[in-house]
Amino acid sequence: MDDPLVSVVVCHHRGRTLIDRCLKSVLASEGVEVELIVITSDPTYVNAGVRQFYLEDGPAAKRNLGTRHARSEIVVYLDDDVEIAPD
Repeated sequence: MDDPLVSVVVCHHRGRTLIDRCLKSVLASEGVEVELIVITSDPTYVNAGVRQFYLEDGPAAKRNLGTRHARSEIVVYLDDDVEIAPD
């Protein structure tokens, strides 16, 4: 059976080091196929490995935008300073 698709919406404010650690932890997840969506208020942030959207509004608006672009019915919301366990 295929692993379930999970859309992970990451709200990014500023701070390259934090979000890089967050994204690495998500990509290390086991037992799921992950779609990464980053909603950023930092116009200089670029990561070719994720679907990315620019929005200066607050976290709630960023989560709403990410949800509209999610391909999965399962959506997980993270802030850019969160790291998750692989399992």
